[in-house]
Amino acid sequence: MGLILFTRKTKKLELAKRLIRIGRLLQQGYPMEAALSFVALHVNEHDQEQLKNVQIDLQNGIRIHEAFEHLNLPADILSFIYFYEEQGEVAEGLIQAGIVFEGREKTKSEIQKLLRYPLVLGWAGVMVLIIVQQFIVPHFQKLFVSMDSDPPALTAFFFGFLENLPLLAVSLIIFVTSLYLYYRIRIKPLSAHVKINKLLRIKFLAGFTRRIVTYYFSLQFGRLLEAGMSIQNALSIFEKQSHLPFFQHEAMLMKAELEQGESFNQMLSNRHYFSKDLAFVVENGNRTGFMASDLQNYSHILFTELEDALKKMLTLLQPIFFVGMGGFIFIVFLSVMLPMFEMIGALR
Repeated sequence: MGLILFTRKTKKLELAKRLIRIGRLLQQGYPMEAALSFVALHVNEHDQEQLKNVQIDLQNGIRIHEAFEHLNLPADILSFIYFYEEQGEVAEGLIQAGIVFEGREKTKSEIQKLLRYPLVLGWAGVMVLIIVQQFIVPHFQKLFVSMDSDPPALTAFFFGFLENLPLLAVSLIIFVTSLYLYYRIRIKPLSAHVKINKLLRIKFLAGFTRRIVTYYFSLQFGRLLEAGMSIQNALSIFEKQSHLPFFQHEAMLMKAELEQGESFNQMLSNRHYFSKDLAFVVENGNRTGFMASDLQNYSHILFTELEDALKKMLTLLQPIFFVGMGGFIFIVFLSVMLPMFEMIGALR
């Protein structure tokens, strides 16, 4: 299982680097077909077939972001390519999409590395529990029966925990399976708006979700405005893309509200899934005439905040696991050793 996850992670990182490589070849003057052919020289047969399918689609007039669906890219990465394609900056779009994709996969890899040691310790702890239950607990129970005495409270609690461990394990498996089925049946079919609203109701995820939504909107919307588009035209570009249904539907609603005379910054302030600062940035940018650059600068600030939040989480995660595992092992040690100390004291 670990090997499969490692292979998938490696493939995604290679795919991210491939996007960056194609973008840089385009910047050096290579036509798209030549850039794809050059990259195909250094990949396996399966990936060569994917790149060939991309070339065929492009030759048939399919748009670049649609042709790149053959590479099994995530929807948000494809949307990056879409927005840059609309601005006529395909090379830069591929590079930026690759950088974002690569950064995200590296972050996932760091989280997995941090979890690796606690998981190994957890597995070792389970092995210790099995050994204690099978070989040590029966002897202690016989000893306390023969001595006609009760074990210490902590030891009695620990023995009871071990006796119910199979039931607890089965309950945990049923609980996890139920959560998975609930997600597949009830959560996954929901619309993007409903999913985001559910995330916003969870306190520790609300701020993170709001920053991600605001970051993506301000970055892409700012770039479209910088390309000379009006707010209405930029919203039309958002509406035409199909990779991110949430923004597609939002753009349609915003266009309708603009036609009814509502101001753009007021619309943004009324939407609870955007950061409150976004409306102020738009209002200030509209007043000074630098809305496009203000939105992009704001998106960079949000991205930095997201990176810092992830780093803090990673910094805290491993010590918490180690303290938890250390406490668990200490309790096991005390539960086993306390009866021995009592018996030694009784002998004296």
